[in-house]
Amino acid sequence: MHGLSDYVTVVHAKLVSHQIDGEEWKWYDFRSSMKECGEAQMLVIDGPPTAVQANARDPAVPLLFPYLSSDAVVLLDDSQRESEQQAVKMWKEKYNFRSVEYLPLEKGCFSLRINKSA
Repeated sequence: MHGLSDYVTVVHAKLVSHQIDGEEWKWYDFRSSMKECGEAQMLVIDGPPTAVQANARDPAVPLLFPYLSSDAVVLLDDSQRESEQQAVKMWKEKYNFRSVEYLPLEKGCFSLRINKSA
């Protein structure tokens, strides 16, 4: 994989149901893969598509936060969209980030740096 296999683990996972705060969400079946990978230092969120459900990317941080390292970086693609901006707003209310930065890329991207040490 472009010579990165010593540094990167790509997980291909199907969509399954998850419960978050009493709501059902369709998101990726990641748990068995994350246990094998250990703590993640970077999370790139570029799915699922909004055709799956409204606010389809909202579950990413709530589901994966326990698996992120204490200083992990979360990248959220397509951040010019209202739903992604709302996801970041929700995550900021629930989780501690060292920084949140909007990157003016083609479709916009948020870079969020986790801060579990505080």
